[in-house]
Amino acid sequence: DNVNSPAQLFRRSNIKCYAVGIGRRYNRRQLLQIAAGDRRHVLTAGFRNLGSIVNTIQRRACRGRDTVVVYTKQVLS
Repeated sequence: DNVNSPAQLFRRSNIKCYAVGIGRRYNRRQLLQIAAGDRRHVLTAGFRNLGSIVNTIQRRACRGRDTVVVYTKQVLS
């Protein structure tokens, strides 16, 4: 998928994005593009620990007044 155009639109709108890679077959470069290069906004998880990722994003988002958009891409083998 081309994630660069939507990611640029979010950046221009001052929207902070968290990118979540699920499983083992995610594209880290795409996740970094979604998260505007901010490694703190790139999270990876297996299917079993997705709840902890949601909690992490909620904690970080509630610290400020930032709008948070979560884009997830799931690849099934």
